[in-house]
Amino acid sequence: MKKWILAGLLLFGLSATAQRMQRDWQGRKQMPEFSTDEMAALQSKQMTLALDLSTAQEQQLQQLLAKRIADRRERWEAHQKDTIAMADPHQRYARMSERLDREIAFRRELRKVLGEASYEQWKVLHPARSSDHNRSGGMGHHPDRKHHKG
Repeated sequence: MKKWILAGLLLFGLSATAQRMQRDWQGRKQMPEFSTDEMAALQSKQMTLALDLSTAQEQQLQQLLAKRIADRRERWEAHQKDTIAMADPHQRYARMSERLDREIAFRRELRKVLGEASYEQWKVLHPARSSDHNRSGGMGHHPDRKHHKG
């Protein structure tokens, strides 16, 4: 009898968790789609607050971010249509190299807009992502934390 009650509670818990996860996923799909200019404005305002930028810097940053967001959207749409091309190692290398070149160019332009001190603050707030960040133990894994079994 205890086994049946335990199995029922376990089944109930799993189904409740699955429903919550499905509801959360559906909620993300229904988030409003901002225009390129709206996204750039929001991001530049966040960076202005975080880095104490001038009005001129904020406007230059907004233009830079708008260009970057538009470029990302175009590449995303092209990627959605052409996902099979990633199977070829040469094409994959070319895409990765192109992405890194774009990131280098963006950071150089960002350094010009922000200035050296603000750029250093930005680097602290936005550390470079390692290419194997997904292999570090999954979501929520932090190498300095000790995990206790209990």
